[in-house]
Amino acid sequence: MLLDKSKVFVWSDKAVLLLLEMYREREEDFSIGLKRSNKIWTEIAAEMKEANSSYEVIGQQCASKMSGLKRTYKNIAVMDSIFGDKALINPPAIATSDGPVNPCKELSPTSSTISCSDVRSKYLKTTAAKIKS
Repeated sequence: MLLDKSKVFVWSDKAVLLLLEMYREREEDFSIGLKRSNKIWTEIAAEMKEANSSYEVIGQQCASKMSGLKRTYKNIAVMDSIFGDKALINPPAIATSDGPVNPCKELSPTSSTISCSDVRSKYLKTTAAKIKS
């Protein structure tokens, strides 16, 4: 079966953000289970078309895109846990005209330091919360 290129939808950043927002608004509908998920995805696709007529998507495409986004997020979290503290990813210092600077150390109000992994963990948790809510 040949793929009809005129039916392929390329997800722009704006389309992905709209999908995420609509998913966030209906997340409770997915978790409660009163409606079938394919029905909810069909409604999301229709709302996307209303918001922008160039967003010619169907519910299955929306579900597939969201699944891919979740999978990518999980892979990033796994890769970060494996490689996050390696010098390859987080250099121990950056040379500047002001002298060496540790890129992952932040001073807190109490003058203690926060490690790179703490900063990354906080970022990942915040991002996950935004996706879930």
